[in-house]
Amino acid sequence: DWLSRATNWAKFSATAGLGVIHRGHLQQGRSLMAPYLPQSGAAGGGSPYSEGGALYALGLIHANHGEGIKQFLRDSMRNTDVE
Repeated sequence: DWLSRATNWAKFSATAGLGVIHRGHLQQGRSLMAPYLPQSGAAGGGSPYSEGGALYALGLIHANHGEGIKQFLRDSMRNTDVE
């Protein structure tokens, strides 16, 4: 709810901050960030700022243990049409 009131870079920062909070929770990382991640095939999904922040958060969650998430992050970056 509080995240929906943020705008632009505040959305990015707030969403990315969740990655700091949940750092090392490798098993739950994707499910925790799922509401903010880009949805494949969904046109006009969430804010590009919160989606970018969610991808950054996943990187933070998986820092130094990232082999399992690297391909997902690469695919998400390739499949976006927002620059």
